[in-house]
Amino acid sequence: MKDADKEIFRLAEAIYPEMVAFRHSLHRQPELGYAEHKTVAKILAVLEKWKIETERVSGSTAVIAYIRGELPGEKSIALRAEIDALPIQEQSGVAFSSAVPGVMHACGHDFNTANLLGTAYILNSLKGGFSGTIKLLFQPAEEIFGGAQELLDYGVLRNPAVSAILAAHVSSRYPVGKIAVKEGFINMAASSFAVILRGPGGHAAAPHRSVDLILVAAKLIEAMQLLPGHKVNHIDPGILVVSHIEGGSAGNVLPEEVRFSGTIRAQERAVHELYAAEIRKLLRVQKFLNGIEGILEFSFKGEAVYNDLTLTQFFCEEAALLLGEAQVIRIAKPTNGSENFALFSAKVPSVYFHIGGKGRNDREVSAVHSPTFRVEDAGLSTGMRVLAKAALAVLQR
Repeated sequence: MKDADKEIFRLAEAIYPEMVAFRHSLHRQPELGYAEHKTVAKILAVLEKWKIETERVSGSTAVIAYIRGELPGEKSIALRAEIDALPIQEQSGVAFSSAVPGVMHACGHDFNTANLLGTAYILNSLKGGFSGTIKLLFQPAEEIFGGAQELLDYGVLRNPAVSAILAAHVSSRYPVGKIAVKEGFINMAASSFAVILRGPGGHAAAPHRSVDLILVAAKLIEAMQLLPGHKVNHIDPGILVVSHIEGGSAGNVLPEEVRFSGTIRAQERAVHELYAAEIRKLLRVQKFLNGIEGILEFSFKGEAVYNDLTLTQFFCEEAALLLGEAQVIRIAKPTNGSENFALFSAKVPSVYFHIGGKGRNDREVSAVHSPTFRVEDAGLSTGMRVLAKAALAVLQR
């Protein structure tokens, strides 16, 4: 192992206990998108303690920090982590569970934030040995597809111009000590939809005198499940899921309005638009058959994340030198997830990779975005080392 790698290991080991405590603090006090005020205060306090330059984005909870190498050079790269939580009641059973009712770090953003902070400590300690600027982006509101665009609008990729951006995300699918990465498209583009049905309500004992909107909604949802593979080519991977439905107030009253909503995941934006067009057709059929009003609210949220082929190969080589080849998992297929890191990857060469967070004794994968989601602190040791090593390698490349 090179002396520089040994120093990264030493620094990661030194800061590890503090970052575990920091992660637990964030996990106990999770905050939803654009309300991450306590989270931001904690991030700023640590960065200021380490005398790392910081900047706030006006009107946002986003934080930017700068580590400037002390050797001559103008190259710049960026590292990004998300800071927001989800509206979920925690049931993970960890000792540092959320103390905020109905809010939980169910995606690991507390881990990601601690990982980026620990990486900042390592890089700041090594700034006498490299040139250029490393920008640290603490992005709010990723779970609601926010934060990324406002950072771009603020000019975070300029002054100095960023030539590459890296992002690490913990995963409960891969064991602690390993990382996982894929070249090219790594996930799906995302869109959201909501269908609102309106018609004459009435007594449930006389459905023939009104329209049973709940039955109509049920038939629509079933018909929508036939779109993948029937109206949309099965070669184009995609899913459509209805995840929320509401309507009615009593067991003997047919409602005047029913609403259901969900998500679409597909690689290409054109496929998302095709799904929306087919849903509108189904609504027109229901208007013809039942005379009801059907409205589709459709919103395309973001493209799929693309890992630059050359940069990702270089990243894998550097990570293997640090951890060993067996610890670097090459992912074969994209996931159905989405990430608005895609807005960054569309602008500059990028690498988005996963840090293993699955414990050795965990027989089952703790599903992301579930009340029982959990990942092990020990993954921070791997994550900080890899992100610091990769940042220096890319900056000096």
